[in-house]
Amino acid sequence: MTKFRRQVFSPSRLNYLLALFPRIATHYKYRLIEVNGEADHIHFLIECPPTASMSSVVARLKAVSSKFFLKRYGAQCWGKHERTLWNAGYFVASTGGVTLEILKKYVENQGRR
Repeated sequence: MTKFRRQVFSPSRLNYLLALFPRIATHYKYRLIEVNGEADHIHFLIECPPTASMSSVVARLKAVSSKFFLKRYGAQCWGKHERTLWNAGYFVASTGGVTLEILKKYVENQGRR
């Protein structure tokens, strides 16, 4: 989720991030199964090695994407938070109770209401 839930992802900016995340995931040896988002947040379906902590996975995705996004589009003007793209929080859930296909459809349908 973006800082202060600001809607900073226009369609072109969102497409830039959606193209960037698979490269980040590949670099860190994660398998990005599905990614989609809206103007103020992103959803991932990601497979990580069992040795990777979810906090480090999320931290890497946020840090690297923020660096590239802010370099390309400039600082967001939010007072003392001008160089902060993402909110500190995140939500993680395991996929034990549903099929991979259901999860993929959920992520694909984000932004279509």
